[in-house]
Amino acid sequence: MRALLVASRVVLLLGSLALPPGLLSSPMEPRSGLPATIDPSVPPESTQVIQLFLENAHLPSANTPCDNSPQAKRRTLREELSMLLGYGVRMSASHFMAMRTICEPGQARRPDGSPVDVWVCSFHIETTDVQRRPQKGGLIMGSFTRATWELLPHTLYCS
Repeated sequence: MRALLVASRVVLLLGSLALPPGLLSSPMEPRSGLPATIDPSVPPESTQVIQLFLENAHLPSANTPCDNSPQAKRRTLREELSMLLGYGVRMSASHFMAMRTICEPGQARRPDGSPVDVWVCSFHIETTDVQRRPQKGGLIMGSFTRATWELLPHTLYCS
């Protein structure tokens, strides 16, 4: 009984640590809630791309290409996603919004400088006017390792 009590205290202690989200788990499949099956030859698809960005929402924007203003130093990917989605939502009724994701093969460097094969994935908000002429839009892009779908934070790009 004492061992069970000690074990439960360890679990409670670990549960209260301020660990970054996603640190102890693999990417999740949004439809099922189960761990995603990763095949390095197959890129993440639409809902998985959104999920991957959301799982990394805690990452800071500072020192990335998203860091394009004094306020960006205080923002995280969460705020970048909110601004992108908010931009599309606040368009007038005479505009149309479309969202899409794209993943293409690429290569990036890890923070230690070693090369790694990645999926360069982006989440786009595109708007058109009533005549379907393109208007402003925005995107968030990042490189995810092919083997584990780990986001390389220094590859974040926002526009």
